[in-house]
Amino acid sequence: MEQPREDDLLSIGPFARESGLSHKALRLYAELGLLVPAHVDRFTSYRYYDREQLGSARLIRLMREMEMPLRDIRHVLAAEPQEAEQLVAEYERAFSERLEQVRHTRRRLIQIMRYEESEMTMQVEERSLAPQQIVSIVAHVLVKDLDDVISRSLRELEAFVEAQGGKISGPPLGIFHGQINQEDDGPIEVCLPADGAFRAMGSVAVRELASGRAAVVEVRDEYVNFPKIIEAYDAGYDWIVSHGFRHAGPPHEVWIGSPESGGPFEIVWRFE
Repeated sequence: MEQPREDDLLSIGPFARESGLSHKALRLYAELGLLVPAHVDRFTSYRYYDREQLGSARLIRLMREMEMPLRDIRHVLAAEPQEAEQLVAEYERAFSERLEQVRHTRRRLIQIMRYEESEMTMQVEERSLAPQQIVSIVAHVLVKDLDDVISRSLRELEAFVEAQGGKISGPPLGIFHGQINQEDDGPIEVCLPADGAFRAMGSVAVRELASGRAAVVEVRDEYVNFPKIIEAYDAGYDWIVSHGFRHAGPPHEVWIGSPESGGPFEIVWRFE
């Protein structure tokens, strides 16, 4: 069988750059049979990849970013498209269940280490949410810069609504699509409810928050600040679990008062 010409292939360096995988990772995946080079020079042992392999390489990279084990990645790559999608969805559900267990265990651990109960009894209100149009900006930010990013984003959103002839229809809110602390940067989606016919522009998106049911906790005073606000998040989270419901999407804060840690806030957990 005729060997492919090296001029038609990518050496490991360019292939690593285009796929987003390191040289070390590519060598490991080759040894495991996940991503075998299209050609290895028998004199130099240089590895060459076909451009068509970039698709598989990027899939592997994305699955590793999901912390999917290599054995599961192998099954996904070998499956037909519909089955592969199902395998990824099953992994996500299992990962979410593990994360839920970790959160539950963490709260118990902290209570044991502190030898204390929360001084504030968190009241949780069940609420029906109506559909709501928002304009929003998504940002990655660490907790130390969170207030500045929120303020800057809200100013940009207010200018956007005014420039397009709309009207602000409610207090601003922030949807936390990931954890924000000293090491994790979210992202957060800073949102402004608004009425009008808007056209998305630049970093500003326009979408609708769906109707649904939610557990809502109002926080004031020192509980609006990190890390005390974590207790309000936990109260809403625990209420949903204790009532046998299932969380539906990430939580968000409604900034009834000043969003720059002034409060009061509402912590909103959607459930179904």
